[in-house]
Amino acid sequence: MSEETNTTQTETTKKYEFTGETKQVGNKTLRRIRLIKQIDLGVNFYGNYVSIPAGTVGGWIEDERNLSHEGKCFVHDEAVVMDFAKVDKDASVKGHAIVRDYATVTDKATVEDEAAVTGYAVVSHTATVIGRSAVSDYATVRDNAKVADCSRVKDMAKICGNAKMCENAELSDCAELLGVAVMHDNSKVCNRATVKGATKLHDSAWVGEEAVTRGNDLQIYGNAAIRGRAVIEGGDIRGEAVIAGDAHLYGKPQISGAAYIGGHAAVGDDNGYFTMSVPAHTGFNLTYIPSTDTWYDTFGNSYKSVNAIREAFRLEAGIMDELFSAVKRHYCKKQGSQDA
Repeated sequence: MSEETNTTQTETTKKYEFTGETKQVGNKTLRRIRLIKQIDLGVNFYGNYVSIPAGTVGGWIEDERNLSHEGKCFVHDEAVVMDFAKVDKDASVKGHAIVRDYATVTDKATVEDEAAVTGYAVVSHTATVIGRSAVSDYATVRDNAKVADCSRVKDMAKICGNAKMCENAELSDCAELLGVAVMHDNSKVCNRATVKGATKLHDSAWVGEEAVTRGNDLQIYGNAAIRGRAVIEGGDIRGEAVIAGDAHLYGKPQISGAAYIGGHAAVGDDNGYFTMSVPAHTGFNLTYIPSTDTWYDTFGNSYKSVNAIREAFRLEAGIMDELFSAVKRHYCKKQGSQDA
């Protein structure tokens, strides 16, 4: 087969060409592209057939290695793909977004607005990165995850499933955001922490180290911090509360103020009872029964006041006060709603 025939066949497989227009980004020369054959996108959410017609002027790439000629992928508007970054399959880069370095946008993923995907980051499946958000380093955004506004995913962090990040949320180190978890405001998840289930982080809430949150109705607000190897399976945590060590929260406890729960503490809310372990007293639990407003220890001893508990367990003044108050507020509110 002649070289001319090979060249002709290669040209017919191409879906875009360069318009001849160029611009400089740093020391790189980028070239604008134009479709030379229609891209059929199929039926959209509203039942309408959608396509990108031949002749449509697209965005900017440095080289053909940046945008595959196969699939339905395209670089739109004023978007930029440069260096050794790659957009392939059915992915889209739109608006003023930039994909550079060795980053990959693949499958049916979308990067748009002024978002940036850099380093060796990968955005795949039907994930979206929008707004002024940034995905960098070796980070992964996949499945149906969404990174929006000015959120940041960096280092080797992963956001998967139907998880979402918005406002100024940050996911870093080797942390993971999974399931239908949501990060709002200035919340941060870092180190090797895992946030999953239906967990919602608000304000400046922080989850780090090797902590795991996996509740189906878990809300973390304010400056609350979850760290160590703590496991949180439910509840409402807010204020300056700190959950650390190997602590375990389950049920729907309400923790607020400056409460500190650490060590091997276990705090739960089961069928009208609230049980927690006593710091520095492994194996000794306190159970609160709201109907009698009484605390009971592991041996069945009863306590009617916080002072009695402090004396019995030789606790320092002030320790767990906020926690005790939170328990009573929770059950008073609960009892009030039931009476109503």
